[in-house]
Amino acid sequence: MTAGGDVSDNCGINFASFALLSETGGPVNHVRTYKISDFGGQTTTCTQNVTVNDNVPPVMTAGTIAACYNSVAAAEAAALGATTAVDGCPGSLGKSVSTSGTCSAIITVTATDVAGNPASVTYNTRIDNTPPTVTQGTIAACYTTAAAAQAAALAATTATDNCPGALTETAVVAGTCSAVVTVTTTDQCGNSAAVTYNTRIDNAAPTVTQGTIAACYTSVAAAEAAAIAATTAVDGCPGMVTKTASTTGSCPATIIVTTTDQCGNSAQRTYTTTIDTTPPTVTAGSIAACYNSVAAAQAAAIAATTASDNCTGAVTKTATVAGTCSAVITVTGTDACGNSASVTYNTRVDIAGPTITTGTIAACYPSLSAAQAAALAATTYIDNCPGAVTTSVTSTGACPTTITVTASDGCGNSSSTSYVTRIDNTPPVISCKNSTVTLNNVGTYTLVAADVLNLGATSDNCGAYT
Repeated sequence: MTAGGDVSDNCGINFASFALLSETGGPVNHVRTYKISDFGGQTTTCTQNVTVNDNVPPVMTAGTIAACYNSVAAAEAAALGATTAVDGCPGSLGKSVSTSGTCSAIITVTATDVAGNPASVTYNTRIDNTPPTVTQGTIAACYTTAAAAQAAALAATTATDNCPGALTETAVVAGTCSAVVTVTTTDQCGNSAAVTYNTRIDNAAPTVTQGTIAACYTSVAAAEAAAIAATTAVDGCPGMVTKTASTTGSCPATIIVTTTDQCGNSAQRTYTTTIDTTPPTVTAGSIAACYNSVAAAQAAAIAATTASDNCTGAVTKTATVAGTCSAVITVTGTDACGNSASVTYNTRVDIAGPTITTGTIAACYPSLSAAQAAALAATTYIDNCPGAVTTSVTSTGACPTTITVTASDGCGNSSSTSYVTRIDNTPPVISCKNSTVTLNNVGTYTLVAADVLNLGATSDNCGAYT
C-alpha cells in the first residue's frame, strides 16, 4: 500500500481497489478514510490520523504604499493591501498590521500560517492629519497685476507644520477692485490651511478730461491750481484719484497735471500758459506844462511813456488824471498777466479861459495907442488857475474903431471883450461963404450953418461935424 498501513484477507486482496474515500481536519491534524476490497467483492475501510509538522514561515512580498496618510487606519489598510504572502502548506494565512510613530511611521505587516509560523515586512510612511499652522501677514492696498498681488500674499504668509518636510503654498485671486487673495498652505500629506487678504488689483490708469486755463498767471501756484481745477478724472475702481501738477518754464510755461489712482496708475494732461510775476519796466518821458483838455494831457503822457516786459506780448498803457490846475497824470503799463507798474507826470489841465470884466472907455481918442491903452486899463480879468494872464489888444476901423482886448492864461485859453470908440486927430475942412440976410421986424437974424458954411466944401474925415 503506497499510502502506508497493513491489510490481509482470507480470499486474497484486490489491491487495485484500494482508494481514499475522504479526508477531514487539517491543516495540522488530518483524518483520512480508505477502502479496499477482496476478490470476492467484500469491502472494508480504515481510518488514518495524519499530523503535519510545519516550521517554515510564509513567503511575504512587500508592495508600495503612499508617502503619507492622514490616518493610521488608512495607512495600515494600504500596507495590508500592498502585501502578498504564500505558504508551503495549504491553509489560510492570517495577516495582522501594527504601526509605530507618526511623522516617520513604520507599519509592520505580519502573515502567520496555520502552524503559527510568522513572517513580516515593514513600510515607511507618514501619518499626519493635522494641517499646517498658517500666519497671515500684511500686503499692500493695491497691485497692478494679479500676479503681483499673489506674489505679495505668498511672501507675507508664513507657515509651520507638525511634521518635517516642505510645505506648498498656492494663491488664487477672486475679483479686481475688491480682490480677495486666498493663500493655501498644504503639507506633504495633503492637509491644508488657508488665509485671505483683501486688496485691489488695478492696472488701468484713470480717464482724464482736459479743460481750459487762462493765458497767463502771476504765480506758479495760481497756474497749477487752475490746471488742477480744470482737469477731471474718473477711475475704473472706487477711491480717490490724486491730482498733482508740475511746471517748467515761464514765458511760456508748460504745466503737466498727473492723475494717479490708489494703485499708482497714472495719466497726464499738458497745459501751456504764461507765468509772469514781474511787472513791466516803465520809463517816464516829458510832457508840456499845460493842456487844455484831459484827453490831450492823457495822450501826451501815454506817448511820452515807454514800457518793456520780461515776457513777450503787448504792454497796455492807460492814463488817469487827478486834479486840474495841479494835475497828476498816472500812466500804468500792464502786461498780459496783469502785472503793472506806473509813472506820474505833473502838469496843468485847464479848459477855461480867464473871466473878463468889461469897463468903460471914452467915445473918442486922438490916437490908436491912447484908445488901446484905455481899453486895457478898463478891462479886468481873473483865471481859474494860478499863474500869469497875458493880455493883448487889437483894433479894427477908425471911425468907429473896435478895440478887442484878449486875456490868455498859461494854457492858452483866452477870453476877449470889445470896445467901440473913435480915433480922430484930423480937424474938419471948412469953407465959409458970404451971405445976405434979412432982419426980422425987431431987427435980428439968427445965422445957421448954411448961412456961414459952404456945405459942399466943408467936411470931416470921421463924417458928421458940428
